[in-house]
Amino acid sequence: MLRMYDPSFGLFRAAPHAQLDCNIFWLYNDNYLVFSTLKYYCDIGTQFPIYRIVILNGQIVPFLRNSNALATIEQRGNMSVKNEYTCQSGSPIRVGQYADIDFYDAINQFNYGHTAEAINAFQKAERTFWDGTGFKDKSWDGLYQLFKNCVYLIAAKSIGVTAQYSAQCQARIIAGQTFALNRPDFPLQSGGVIREYDSNLNPTSDTTQETTTLACRCFQ
Repeated sequence: MLRMYDPSFGLFRAAPHAQLDCNIFWLYNDNYLVFSTLKYYCDIGTQFPIYRIVILNGQIVPFLRNSNALATIEQRGNMSVKNEYTCQSGSPIRVGQYADIDFYDAINQFNYGHTAEAINAFQKAERTFWDGTGFKDKSWDGLYQLFKNCVYLIAAKSIGVTAQYSAQCQARIIAGQTFALNRPDFPLQSGGVIREYDSNLNPTSDTTQETTTLACRCFQ
């Protein structure tokens, strides 16, 4: 994770190898998350529209279920700083479509002080999306996104409820880390957690800052 830091930008790159991400610095879903997890000062929230991920640090996002938008903040050659943020207006995303949003929403309810509602939202999402292998939602394309396993575990810990599939999710995270440490096709990849896994539980794709940092939070 720390090897992805670029001092010329003062930010962490999204991924070490993935073609679409290795030259991108995402402000919220990567850098705010990394800085706050490592307990470093980060003032991203005072400069740009916020992303729903801030609820992990106890903030409240009244428009959490709205869609995201993208903005390019800076471009230097083939390197770009981008911001993914949650829109403050628009039609809310319905419950039961995306596992991560429903788990984030459960944490947000808890941050509001609505404990019963948070527990109900968490348990409903757990029942809705877990298919025995991972969290399968509207974005599923044949691969399971490991960051959703992480958000699930973090939500359970934040709200104070038992995660029924905790052991399975932790095993997938450990497998994703082990694969990243022993990967012959990416010999320079030393550390991190792989972003996805398939129906046979085989890790695949690249590591990412988002997945790696959320995985760290699961075991803090």
